[in-house]
Amino acid sequence: MYKALIAYVSYSGNTKEAAEIAADVLTKKGMKVTLADVSETAAELEAYDVYVFGALTWGDGELPKEMRVFLRKILPLLEVRKEEIKAAVFGTGDSIFPRFCWAVDIVFHHLTKRGFPTFPEKLKIEQSPYGLGQVAKVEAWAERFAEWVQGQAATEGAGQRASASTPAVK
Repeated sequence: MYKALIAYVSYSGNTKEAAEIAADVLTKKGMKVTLADVSETAAELEAYDVYVFGALTWGDGELPKEMRVFLRKILPLLEVRKEEIKAAVFGTGDSIFPRFCWAVDIVFHHLTKRGFPTFPEKLKIEQSPYGLGQVAKVEAWAERFAEWVQGQAATEGAGQRASASTPAVK
């Protein structure tokens, strides 16, 4: 069973709503999920296999300070076992602004730049997932992410089994 941390920052509640929807789906897919507001979290951050980061886009395409501080704290801790971790990014924003959901792109950039295995599909939600009927979009994304995590683990397991069964050449 995978242990997943969904770490989010939410000012108006939209990102929290999306996090809760994703948590429900991942739980149904067999993961043990912990939801954590990054401004309040004091959990053992290294204790997870799966990390899902959720952020609203603030101001003119900015990542909120709370998430910047959280990433500076958690990414160095996870660096030593980054090959074992699976990550994903989602966020909320308002499309009337030219840099719609740029916070998602910023977090994704930091994860991939450091070499963390990251789900290539970034989820960007227009404001509340409930207000615009986007619940199904969040659920479908979380389902695809869960399948990706399980597929990545199966691929890694097959590679480890193959290398373990290959005799050493002297």
